Amino acid sequence: MRIATWNLERQCGPDRLDLVRECNLDVLCGQEVTSAAYEAMVASGLFGWSVFSLDHRPRLLRASRSETLGCAVFGRAGIRLRASGILPWLTRPEKLAFAVVDLPGWKQPVTIASYHASPGEGKPEATMQVAHWLELLFEPALLGLDANSPKMDHPDPERSEFYWQEPPYERCEPALIGPPSKRRHGLEDCLRSWLTGNPSALEQITRERPNGPLAVSYDRHPAPDGYTPSRYDSLWASREFDVTSVEHRWDDGLRLPHGGSDHAMVIADLKHTASRPRREGEDIVDHLRRLEVIEDGTTFTFASDLLASENDHALVTGFIAEDERRGRAAWSNRGGPKTLVWEADGAVHTVSGLARAICAGAGAAMPARPAGPHWWVGPGGRNLVRISTDLGA
Repeated sequence: MRIATWNLERQCGPDRLDLVRECNLDVLCGQEVTSAAYEAMVASGLFGWSVFSLDHRPRLLRASRSETLGCAVFGRAGIRLRASGILPWLTRPEKLAFAVVDLPGWKQPVTIASYHASPGEGKPEATMQVAHWLELLFEPALLGLDANSPKMDHPDPERSEFYWQEPPYERCEPALIGPPSKRRHGLEDCLRSWLTGNPSALEQITRERPNGPLAVSYDRHPAPDGYTPSRYDSLWASREFDVTSVEHRWDDGLRLPHGGSDHAMVIADLKHTASRPRREGEDIVDHLRRLEVIEDGTTFTFASDLLASENDHALVTGFIAEDERRGRAAWSNRGGPKTLVWEADGAVHTVSGLARAICAGAGAAMPARPAGPHWWVGPGGRNLVRISTDLGA
């Protein structure tokens, strides 16, 4: 999958269309998109579907210039659009558009969002709100944005600096694009992910620009006597994606972006993560669900032999013997943290919640340990913990 993010700077003339065509994109996240620019991109035929924030927000009789600049997501026809919209509760609702799509070969839907942290009133609040929204998303997600930040994009993310420093706004920008210690969501900066896998490239950048930026997508002071290279534009991806390349369409010699905008287009090539070890602190069930390791419908049985009390064991085995469906559940990758469909009621449960429900139904006590993933055994006699552990073998 080839995805890009680009601030169109209110226009979509031939120069911009030529660059989009040249880059052969599957998805484009656009910011500062006027109605005319959106219509020109749609009319170009480069994409099969599109989402525009100004189509979802009620028209304002007296809109400011900023309120006429929306965000858009454009996608190839081979990617199926399932749903789209804005976040109407944002302080700047026109500054984000999202699409929920089906990618070829994927079982889970993917949310793709375009966000513009437009300068001015409401920027820090909207940025924090977007971070919270991403934090609550259970499905795979991609974000393309013009963050108008950071002030310093340091090679060491913990040393990056941001603009809004006065309380309580100092937490807002780091919550969305800051280091892991301050970020509120699980998406990763595609460029930093790629550099982690290519340390020689990071070493070269650090030698050339010890204080950053890691790449250039914008010049904060474009006057003839000033040049402040910045990385305001970036792509972020959840853990289901591997980043195979990242490109910033910027001409270092001319100190200008390609395509006529004042921002560079940022492009990333992504592929689905087929398998990886569980990261430290990562939830076992979330790890398995995100990688789609287990096929939908795979049967798991309740491991009643883990009950240490003979009385509780007898109660649970008797409860299941009365109706064998009570001891079985089918795996689902589509329900967020709820991944087990209980045969007894057809409802979707968390692994721990269903274990507790079985014990409660039998009148037995559910011990606090071991944790829920230990209680469900699948094909080959492996429980969820073992299945996750084997991915790192």
